[in-house]
Amino acid sequence: MTTNTIQAINELATTQFNFLQKVGELNLKTAEALRLKQGELLKGYLDFGSQYAEFGLKRQVLGIEQKPINELLSAWGEKWQTHWRETAELFKAYHDEFNATAEASFRAAQAGTTQLIEAGKQAATEATEKTKAAVESATAEVIDLGKTAAAQASETVKKVANKA
Repeated sequence: MTTNTIQAINELATTQFNFLQKVGELNLKTAEALRLKQGELLKGYLDFGSQYAEFGLKRQVLGIEQKPINELLSAWGEKWQTHWRETAELFKAYHDEFNATAEASFRAAQAGTTQLIEAGKQAATEATEKTKAAVESATAEVIDLGKTAAAQASETVKKVANKA
């Protein structure tokens, strides 16, 4: 293998390793963001549950009107929608970043593959030229041996003809 071929293979392997590393980092970052979002949502559920229970107890004991519970439900509904909208935005950001990383990696791999093909062409051309030179050299030797053999045969025939 030529140095160019080895270098192209090394660059392709490095590109793929970098891609996998970036995807791993992206997965970790997204998983952490989602974990935080889930924590926020769980805390919201707990807060809502305790406020709802508190309201229920006050209503039974003090006879409080229905209006505060509707406000509590409305506020929780808005928080819940906001949470899921933000979660969807996290997934979209992940999707966009993954696509950008993959496209960059694929472009680099394509360039590396092109470089590898060019190195292969160069190696094939060099090998073809070496083979051509070897065949031409061998052909020249065969021709020289043929001429020498013909000359020796001619000499032998002349000697035999002269003796006869």
